Amino acid sequence: DLEKATGGYPHAVTSSATSGDQYAGRNAIDGFNVNVGGAGKWPNNAWQAEKSAASSQIKIEFGRKVVVDKLVIFSMNSATYYVTATVELSDGTTMEINLRNTTEGMEFDLGGKTVESITIKNLTKANPDGVAAISEIQVFGHEA
Repeated sequence: DLEKATGGYPHAVTSSATSGDQYAGRNAIDGFNVNVGGAGKWPNNAWQAEKSAASSQIKIEFGRKVVVDKLVIFSMNSATYYVTATVELSDGTTMEINLRNTTEGMEFDLGGKTVESITIKNLTKANPDGVAAISEIQVFGHEA
C-alpha cells in the first residue's frame, strides 16, 4: 500500500500522520502486529496521527464488497494510548469501542455486515498531550 496510490487493496487513507514512513497509515495494515519495539527499535512501525490533530481517523478501503465479521486492533505499546474510538462501516453502521493499553489484540464483533470500507475515527487519547499510535488493524471476513 502506498500513500497516494490507489488500485491496490486493502488501502489505508488517513486524516493525518506524523512525518516519515515509520508512521504512515499503511503500517497499520502491513501484517506486523508486534508492538513492543519502542522508539527506535524494530519493528517500530505504526500509524501515528499528528499530535495536534483534533480529529484523527484512518479508513481501510477494500476495493470491493466484503462481509466483515471481526475487527482486531493492536495499540502501540507506549506511555499514551487511545481509550475510545468510533468504528464506522461504509453501510452506515457505527459503534463506539473502548481501547486499552495492552500488547494483545483487542477484538470487536462487526456482525457480518457487507461493506466496502471501515473507518476508525473520534480517537480519544488517555493523555491529550501525548502521542498515541496503532500498530495494526486486522479485519476478518470473506468475499461478499
